[in-house]
Amino acid sequence: MRQKIVVGIVLFALCLTAGCLTPTVNPDKPRKLFEYPDTVTSPKAIEYFLRMKNAQYASDEVTTGYKNYYFTPAELAMKAIPDVNNHKRIIYKQPFHGDCDDWALMTAYLAQDTLGYEAHYVHIYPQNDIGTPGHALSYAIDSEGKTHVWNLWYYYGTFKDFDTYMKRFYPDMKITLDVSAKKRIAKLYNEGHVLYYTDKYEKKEKKSSCSAGFCAVESRPTIIWGVNYYKY
Repeated sequence: MRQKIVVGIVLFALCLTAGCLTPTVNPDKPRKLFEYPDTVTSPKAIEYFLRMKNAQYASDEVTTGYKNYYFTPAELAMKAIPDVNNHKRIIYKQPFHGDCDDWALMTAYLAQDTLGYEAHYVHIYPQNDIGTPGHALSYAIDSEGKTHVWNLWYYYGTFKDFDTYMKRFYPDMKITLDVSAKKRIAKLYNEGHVLYYTDKYEKKEKKSSCSAGFCAVESRPTIIWGVNYYKY
């Protein structure tokens, strides 16, 4: 009996060291690119969440100084990001302020990550290519084959397919790019954009501690939501 107990303890110890009790990590389920609540469980909830984050439209020139600049979902949620065109420069911006390209990718990512939908990032341009600027938006297909559409952060409901939405709202526009959210994010990441949320690029706040009339000044990072979600 004692020998069986000893053998059991030895086998248990070997199992721990060998890692047989370690849970399997699913490589196809990446961690969140930025933090969002578990209440984002429906297409409409994506809009509610972004409105609660004070979603605003802002041109690239306003946010970055460039005529055209793209944000990953993490970058759209951040206050400070590295400039992919100038590695010595940090772009300071308002979180959740961006143009149609940024919101199209954000809503597509959330539909993909929170709802498990087949999410698409789309560019559309005028049929005649004369003067009128283009636009970007997103759509996602659920398990029942229904198509859900977001324009900026606004949820427009369900449609038979994306072409049905286009004929109703943009009859004079044509699709020039239709790519999965995953591929679009991967493209930006490969170009040097930030993939996961971090506050490490933010300006330092000064915090003073005084004792006996002498004050020592120390720096600490500003944290947008109170915690470091992604540490490197």
